[in-house]
Amino acid sequence: ELAVVRRICEIGLPDSALAAAQATLRAQASAIGADDDIAFQEQDDRFHGILAEATGYPRTAVLLTQEKTALDRLRVLSLSDRGHKARLLSEHGDILTALRARDVGAAEVAMTVHLTSVLDVIAGLQARHQEYFEAIKAGG
Repeated sequence: ELAVVRRICEIGLPDSALAAAQATLRAQASAIGADDDIAFQEQDDRFHGILAEATGYPRTAVLLTQEKTALDRLRVLSLSDRGHKARLLSEHGDILTALRARDVGAAEVAMTVHLTSVLDVIAGLQARHQEYFEAIKAGG
């Protein structure tokens, strides 16, 4: 995803992608208000997909989807935390702001903060839900 933001800063974010990404942020805010975890996750996926597609490299979105599939079960557990969802939304806004400005340094920082917060949450989930990880290790 760092390569995605670098590429977008290099070529610019098309107006259609900007509008679509802004729509996902509004939909995420609505999902938080409605306490709709599934809608929030769908818009989260859409946001990252829009950015991947904006690189002009169609396989980027496919690869991103494949890589995040392993995390989907864990993401569902983390989305019950309204504060976590609000942080993700704010981080998405920071990423989009940096991309609009074509500020590669700020975009890299914003994406790194975002990815780090996701990984931190996953580490916490692993500590609290060992049974999921034991099932994964056992092949189930």
